[in-house]
Amino acid sequence: MFRKFRTNFEMISNDTNNSLNIETQLIASLLVKSSISKQLQTIAEKILHNERISCDDALVLYEKADLNFVGMLANYVKTQKFGNQVF
Repeated sequence: MFRKFRTNFEMISNDTNNSLNIETQLIASLLVKSSISKQLQTIAEKILHNERISCDDALVLYEKADLNFVGMLANYVKTQKFGNQVF
């Protein structure tokens, strides 16, 4: 039974599209439910839609965003570009 669970878990965890969908859903739900500013929500939506952020957006992230929020967005972009590879 453990072997079957492990195999299923590996299939799910190795599927980059699945992990991206889950992460996208998580970020989207956090945007809806959280109390972050409209400005930060707009930046996060740009990132989720694969749009490039401006220097002004980066400055807003630096000055106003929580480090965990920035890390979550950075991890999303990294996972989208390279999957679960670690460098």
